[in-house]
Amino acid sequence: ELAPGRWLIPNAVDLSRFSPDGGCGKEPVVLLPRNLYRNRGLHLAMEAFSQLPTRFSDYSLYIVGGDGDAGYRQELEALAAKLSLGNRVVFRGPTAHEDMPREYRRASLTLIPSLCGEGTSLSALESMACGTPVVATRVGGLPDLPCALAEPESGALAAAITQSLDTLGDLGARQLGAVRRGFGLQQWAADWLKAIA
Repeated sequence: ELAPGRWLIPNAVDLSRFSPDGGCGKEPVVLLPRNLYRNRGLHLAMEAFSQLPTRFSDYSLYIVGGDGDAGYRQELEALAAKLSLGNRVVFRGPTAHEDMPREYRRASLTLIPSLCGEGTSLSALESMACGTPVVATRVGGLPDLPCALAEPESGALAAAITQSLDTLGDLGARQLGAVRRGFGLQQWAADWLKAIA
């Protein structure tokens, strides 16, 4: 309750479906669970990814999402070529929601590089609930989440990605704990019951 009668109730995640899998090995993948809309900042993600230190040259950027803005995929493909990212950028296409836990669990890091129009990102919550840390831009409702945050600028985003890749275990554990404490469906239901009481 932010003020008497004024509530902020963020999105929540099903912690029984989105949870870590101890037997699942991490791959050198930065996951972008984004449909192809310019305001989702995929071009910004590519620019930042191209600035990572060479010690992360074995990492790939997986884009999991369907088409959006007309011509944007072609722009992204041209940008990947211009940035010499070659086969390090992989367009995986749309993935069924029931298959997303597997996508989050296998990635080392998830990136939410939105430029505008972002509320409380379900993708960010789902990834963190699976134990995969999230780097997000400081846009819209993203600062309300326990993500590692960066300004929506390629250098700042690259620095945040680098720092996060260097501290994956600790960052993932902190974010997972925060999501379990404050963003589960049970907490969401309890908050709504308080708000309407």
